[in-house]
Amino acid sequence: MQVPTLDFANLIGNARMQKNFAHELEDGFSEVGFIVLKNHPISHKLQADFHKACLDVFSMSLEEKKSYQMPGFKGQRGFVSFGSETAVGAQVSDLKEFWQIGRDLEPCNQITKDYFPNVFPAQVPEFEFYAIDLFEKLEVIGQELMTSIARILNLAPEYFHGYVANGNSIIRALHYPAYSRHNLGDEELRQKALRAAAHTDINLITLLLGASQEGLQVQTQSGEWVAITCEPDELVVNVGDMLQRLTNGVLSSTLHRVVDPVNYTSDSAGSDCNPLRISAPFFLHPSSNMPLNVLESCVSDFNPIQYPDTNAGAYLHQRLCEIGLAAL
Repeated sequence: MQVPTLDFANLIGNARMQKNFAHELEDGFSEVGFIVLKNHPISHKLQADFHKACLDVFSMSLEEKKSYQMPGFKGQRGFVSFGSETAVGAQVSDLKEFWQIGRDLEPCNQITKDYFPNVFPAQVPEFEFYAIDLFEKLEVIGQELMTSIARILNLAPEYFHGYVANGNSIIRALHYPAYSRHNLGDEELRQKALRAAAHTDINLITLLLGASQEGLQVQTQSGEWVAITCEPDELVVNVGDMLQRLTNGVLSSTLHRVVDPVNYTSDSAGSDCNPLRISAPFFLHPSSNMPLNVLESCVSDFNPIQYPDTNAGAYLHQRLCEIGLAAL
């Protein structure tokens, strides 16, 4: 399976270029659920600065990190510790910890008044600066992609603008620690645990910057797991479940997972042979009040309505319950 590579220049180009981009995006999302976006405007320096800040944050002691794990935030802002998230259908939790960052909140904005505020570590002040900068740049790219998706669905180009501009989006700084399976504790973890078990994303679309180590895999329609890699000037973009619901499965989310690198070797002494992995997916969410009712244009005799009516806020809460984060 070949994941299509699209050019960001065509996404923001003239009308003909944008039309061609929408066709390519539709093909990629319909056939694979993933595309690679090259020549995006996020600089190598910002990526490197954010990566360094992430390393510093996750190098803090567990006690320090847990002081930023916020009760009642459902794991949506601040630190989320190792073992907190379990993919739907998985028997053990993922081998990861992460830090969630949302938009800067405006006190007078009634749409975002129920969103959780950001939580940043005082020990690494630059983390906040780079995280917010990266969030804002990824959100702009995400908004452009949603404009193209509106064209695919024969909607007004600005259909998603108001929802996304006030969306409950998140950038997740992800840390998959270095480890050896010999040191994972019980036998079930050693045999079954993955860095991220097979899952689909909750949101509209996800934008993923190049990770520090390989390991991302996507499942093909035949059930085969295929590796996806991207360069520093590329983003991996995939369909989330909210978009799948809206489009009645016309654009469908695809199972993906994160596994040990192919060159990983574990020795009998239990040394940390599996290198740490840092990545930063940006989960583009709409505002909580956005209806997720199936679009009429995506319903036909051959494709009757598959999903009940709901809104983004209720659906997000449902999914957070399923993966164990709503209890945090």
